[in-house]
Amino acid sequence: MKLVCFFKDEKGINNRRLPFRKIVGNEMNSSIMEGFMQRNVTLKRSLIKAITYRIFIVCLDFLTIYLLTGKMQLALGFMIVSNIYTSLGYFLHERIWNRIRWGISEG
Repeated sequence: MKLVCFFKDEKGINNRRLPFRKIVGNEMNSSIMEGFMQRNVTLKRSLIKAITYRIFIVCLDFLTIYLLTGKMQLALGFMIVSNIYTSLGYFLHERIWNRIRWGISEG
């Protein structure tokens, strides 16, 4: 399986199709990097991303605890308590990392 990334030009047309291995590490060219640097992540996107992630994790938490204990009430309780504080933690972590430029070279 070959990973491929598509990049849009200033008119919004997909004009670049590069194998993923060519856009990672030190091989990233400046025009590709500029596309990454201009990307602004909105608060709404981070919130929706956190919510969809938590829905997935809620299901996994419930299934795991239920399979291990066989007790539905225990699994539900753990699922609710755990996912309240971890959802907030994930959202805050995501917003903090969106401000960190470490590991991103400036063209």
